[in-house]
Amino acid sequence: MNETSVMNEAAAFIGLDVHEESIAIAIAEAGRSGEVRFWGNIANTPADLQRTSLRLSKRHGQVEFIYEAGPCGHPIYRQLTEPGLQCRVIAPSRIPRRPGDRMKNDHRDAQTLARLGRAGELTPVWVPDPLHEAMRDLVRARHAANRDVKQARQRIQSCLLKYCQLYERKPRTKRHRTWLANRQFAHPAAPAGRWPPSSRPCRPCEAWRSSSRSRSSPRSETSPASKTRDS
Repeated sequence: MNETSVMNEAAAFIGLDVHEESIAIAIAEAGRSGEVRFWGNIANTPADLQRTSLRLSKRHGQVEFIYEAGPCGHPIYRQLTEPGLQCRVIAPSRIPRRPGDRMKNDHRDAQTLARLGRAGELTPVWVPDPLHEAMRDLVRARHAANRDVKQARQRIQSCLLKYCQLYERKPRTKRHRTWLANRQFAHPAAPAGRWPPSSRPCRPCEAWRSSSRSRSSPRSETSPASKTRDS
């Protein structure tokens, strides 16, 4: 059954604004002039959702539930479709928005979903089965962990470079981790701008320090030109 046939057969479109603890429900009756109204709030529990879905199905007959994809996952979709009810999960980024319409609350969001679902202006997303969802979460978690590790290594390397703590051997080994754990700075809370006695400054810092000393040291001997003028 395609989306057009479902839209034509449905007698009411139920918009669900899903949150962690509650669900706001709005109803849009079929037809261009059908009423769009806020129905009420229920707790986001399987028992309350089952009781409400059966109640709305008995009252309106063929209904279609619509809600946005979000961090709560897809248990609502699976619970509604298991007994044969129609449900669509909508991509939030593709919901039409009016220019300048920044007022947002649960009632308006639920009514917007119901009204746009009746008009056929919403784009559903593919809902994976539990196996596909588990594999997708695993892959995303691995990518996120690799990104966090890369950023942490960059921060550590930048901090060590700032205080001239350079490791000249192969990095990311057991010896390297031991070397990192034994680093000491001048102040326990915030390293000061000097090197600890056990470390050696890097070559650019050594060159900078030597040039600074040569510029700041006074001349010990008079120039040959001054000697000639004095004689």
